[in-house]
Amino acid sequence: MSEKLTLAQALKNVIEAEFKACEFYEKLADNTSDSVARKVLRELVKEEAEHAAELEDLAQRLVDGPLPEIAEERTGDIEIQPHWAEVTEIRPEDALRLAIESENHAALMYSALADSVTGELAEFFELLSEKELSHASRLRALLPASGKPESS
Repeated sequence: MSEKLTLAQALKNVIEAEFKACEFYEKLADNTSDSVARKVLRELVKEEAEHAAELEDLAQRLVDGPLPEIAEERTGDIEIQPHWAEVTEIRPEDALRLAIESENHAALMYSALADSVTGELAEFFELLSEKELSHASRLRALLPASGKPESS
């Protein structure tokens, strides 16, 4: 039987997931040839880093003492697609689709976390869910009906 997840561990897990998302999007950006897709993916790197910083600030306010030193196993998979971790070249439309899938997955996870807590923490996780859905919408807008990203 597993132990109940503590607030401190939950926050450490989602902070780690946001940093892993930064690495994932940076790798996708580095390995796609489309300049528009690359630009949006790099913007997401910055936004995911902001999410991590916001979560760290929240943890300082809500957790008595330090966060655990390590996140739980597979936490990094929350907002990335692990089977693409070693990609060396990716078509722009595949990069965008992977990012959309990752953002939708993160939104679901944050929504579930919001449903499992109350107060400021619930509101914060719901806001993060909305931000992740907004990221997915922004990425989806780059995929016209043909499935290929629009270049400028």
